[in-house]
Amino acid sequence: MLSLQGSLYHVLFIDDFTRMCWIFFLKFKSKVARVLWKFKKMVENRSGCKIKILRSDNEKEYISTEFNLFCEEAGIEHQLTTLYTPEQNKVSEIRNRYIMEMVRCMLHEKELPKKFWTNADNTAVFLQNRLPTKVLEDRTPFETWYG
Repeated sequence: MLSLQGSLYHVLFIDDFTRMCWIFFLKFKSKVARVLWKFKKMVENRSGCKIKILRSDNEKEYISTEFNLFCEEAGIEHQLTTLYTPEQNKVSEIRNRYIMEMVRCMLHEKELPKKFWTNADNTAVFLQNRLPTKVLEDRTPFETWYG
């Protein structure tokens, strides 16, 4: 469904250690490499740490020449999961499902049209980053990332 801003897709980046999430909206899946480049600069400037490993599924946007070249030049090890094995990327799969459930609930509860999905997506990610989790010993991803 086309959003108000014209987006059709989202890409979610999750820090495996802190569980902090960042979401970006795309009009075309082919723009993932450019979004990763911007994300990499932002995260490395804020944290002072480098992205060392990126795990993704085997979708076309993650195995494109542009994407692979970017990872190679940036020194990022790109790990691809085996097709049809979501358990290899469990953190991401669970987080994506949870976000989508929150989005559906928010839109349904307020009887909003589906074109508001990006607004609900942003809200869901914002909330998840600020909710405590057992994995982080009842700290929030936001506290862990910025704390």
